[in-house]
Amino acid sequence: MNGLDTLISTVSGAIGGGITGAIAAFVGWRTLQHTMERDKVQDYFSSYEADIANLEKLCAALPKGAEKEETKREIIRLHKKQHEEREAWRETQHPPAVIQRGAVTADAPKLSAEEVAQVRAFLAASNRLPAGLLTADDYFTRGYAYYEAGDYEQALEAYNRALKLKPDDPTTLNNRGITLGELKRYEEALKDFNRALELKPDFPVALNNRGAALDELERYEDALKDFNRALELRPDYPVALTNRGNALDDTGQHDDALKDYNRALELRPDDPDTIINRGIALHRLKRYEEALSDYNRALALRPDYADALDNRSVTLTKMGRYDDALKDFKYSLQLRPNHPGTLYDRACTYSLSRQFEEALRDLEAAIKGDEKLREKARTDEDFEKLRNDPKYGPRFRALVGE
Repeated sequence: MNGLDTLISTVSGAIGGGITGAIAAFVGWRTLQHTMERDKVQDYFSSYEADIANLEKLCAALPKGAEKEETKREIIRLHKKQHEEREAWRETQHPPAVIQRGAVTADAPKLSAEEVAQVRAFLAASNRLPAGLLTADDYFTRGYAYYEAGDYEQALEAYNRALKLKPDDPTTLNNRGITLGELKRYEEALKDFNRALELKPDFPVALNNRGAALDELERYEDALKDFNRALELRPDYPVALTNRGNALDDTGQHDDALKDYNRALELRPDDPDTIINRGIALHRLKRYEEALSDYNRALALRPDYADALDNRSVTLTKMGRYDDALKDFKYSLQLRPNHPGTLYDRACTYSLSRQFEEALRDLEAAIKGDEKLREKARTDEDFEKLRNDPKYGPRFRALVGE
């Protein structure tokens, strides 16, 4: 067994571990702007609340008499006027019918800086709206905004509220499933994808996402069925091609995985996740120079891509280029300090290059971050030199519990 081969990290598709598949659908910027406008109007209605509260305080202090009765009538008049204006305004506030609520996938353009700023402004404003004014579409939009902001717990809460108001909306179910996947709650995510597909059987995005969740649960055959069906419905679906490639690669079908990655890159040439995954398949086929080329390309597109740095380090180690590998590991750990997988892989490289003190230091830190790595290290051939060293071997065996 070779530890570097087994530890090299495939970038997952739509669910978890570096999301590259279908992401949360968005009602549309017109709806977001429309909801933000509602917040401005709400400030107007809030002035009624202040006026009524002041009058009620005044009324309580007045003695019985004509003035007190007149103040009561004014309070009732303001309540009635507030209600009438709110109801009249509410009638005009349904989202425009032209907006399409389709599930957006990762092959769609990323949000611009201006749009991200609008998302943040929307979150700041929408949280001031009273719950009674919010529709299912409002909560759906809020869920998207939280998702984009990386706040998955808040996104989940928003989608829960949307589904209370509109329980059988397949797109919202799909998006909640994705959010649950980001939280690594894959079994719960499956339930949402299953329900979405009951309501809308020919929904390629939900099929892709369910397949990705199944892949995370190592139910590879079921995952492949979903990816195949998604690609029957939408043959040029790059995300599903990448995810099917991942499942094929996980089951040892590396050549078939390469075909899917190549086709996905024809459709979306500059997707760093797909490029990285193809590099992993090439690494497993021992085509190290080609794998290295893919990692270099991915890092040219995204220089701070820690997974790409880790994978390039593993391939460089396989090629005996230990110093270059260690440079990549160092930068990766600057991006993700104390990442257990990176520390473990660097420990392997240190062991192979006979830097045993450094190997033990990294391995101990990796195990501290992920106890499962202790058992893995016991049978990892990359630590053979360290295990058999007269000076450092006893420390290694004590660390891994041999």
